[in-house]
Amino acid sequence: MAPLSRSHPALAQARALCALILILASAAILLSACDQRQDLDDGFSVFPLPGGHGRTCAITSGPDGNLWFTYFDKGQIARMTPKGALTVYSLPNQYAGPCSLISGPDGAIWFTETYDRNIGRITTDGRVTESGRESPRLLSRDESPTLLDKHLF
Repeated sequence: MAPLSRSHPALAQARALCALILILASAAILLSACDQRQDLDDGFSVFPLPGGHGRTCAITSGPDGNLWFTYFDKGQIARMTPKGALTVYSLPNQYAGPCSLISGPDGAIWFTETYDRNIGRITTDGRVTESGRESPRLLSRDESPTLLDKHLF
C-alpha cells in the first residue's frame, strides 16, 4: 500500500472530476437564476435577483434605459437591463448603506449613503464619486440646501 502523502493517479482524476462537476453545477444554478424571466399579462416582466446581496432600498430608471437600484446591506448599486442582465457595482465603503437614488440631469445616477452621510454619483459605466468623508453640518430651519451647495438640483 502506498503512503498517504503520495497521490494516486486514479485519486487525482476522481478529485478533478468532482471539482468539474461542482463547477458545472454552480454555473447551471447561476444561469438558471438569471434566466427565470416571468412575463405578466399587463406587459410587465419579473426578474428574480440572485441571493446574497442584501436588501434593496430604492429603484429608478436611468438615462441609459436600464433600471438602477441599491443593495443597502452590501454597499452596492446595481444596474439591470430590460432583458434582465444584472451588473453590480461596489461602493468604496461596503457599510455606507446606499438608499435613495435618482437619475440626474447630468446623465448619472445620484444616491445617498445612510451611514457615511454622503451624496454619491455613479456614471452609467460604473464610475463612483462621493461628496467626501467629512460629516455634513446640520441645516437650520431658515437655510436651504441650495444655498450651501450650488450643485444640488
